[in-house]
Amino acid sequence: MKTFTIENDSNNITIHATIQEAEAVANAERFRTEAQLGKLANRLAGGPADRNLEQPARGDSGAQVQGPGDGGQPDLEGDSEPGQRVPG
Repeated sequence: MKTFTIENDSNNITIHATIQEAEAVANAERFRTEAQLGKLANRLAGGPADRNLEQPARGDSGAQVQGPGDGGQPDLEGDSEPGQRVPG
């Protein structure tokens, strides 16, 4: 099974064909799945390992994403004058 390493010093990410190849890399973190990468990222960031990376941390309100529901245009290609609000 493919195994990835992230070198602690350089943050280089490498894919290895076998776990033995990955284990031969010194001073590196290893993962095989997206879930393992998420847990590794949370651990390295100092958060709980089971926290969803797409959700803001407790106490962090996060940024609101503007979309078509707030009066903005959904895409600029359909707007004849980008940045100008089209009436009604």
